[in-house]
Amino acid sequence: MLWLLLIGVFMLFAYVFIYWPMTAGKYKREFSARIINKYTTTQESQTGSTFARYLDVEEKTGKRINLKVSEAIFQTAEPGLWIEVSKSGMRVYRPQNEIRGA
Repeated sequence: MLWLLLIGVFMLFAYVFIYWPMTAGKYKREFSARIINKYTTTQESQTGSTFARYLDVEEKTGKRINLKVSEAIFQTAEPGLWIEVSKSGMRVYRPQNEIRGA
């Protein structure tokens, strides 16, 4: 019976100190960032290939992030444009000062 309690405590420890911090930081806040680059990664398995689309972005603070995005966002994104991440989703846009300066 004691070993069941120890397993439960270990699982709780693993969740709180390992799994939760890895997932809690993903898009926990809303931000805008400039798109630096975009790329695709592939994974091969016995059942076939899967593709993941990513954007390298730079926040206004200078922090760079690799952001996983949908196919639709990936197709719209180009280096130099901006992406806004919010609770309602993601959108790619050109800043207003660049529109007026064109």
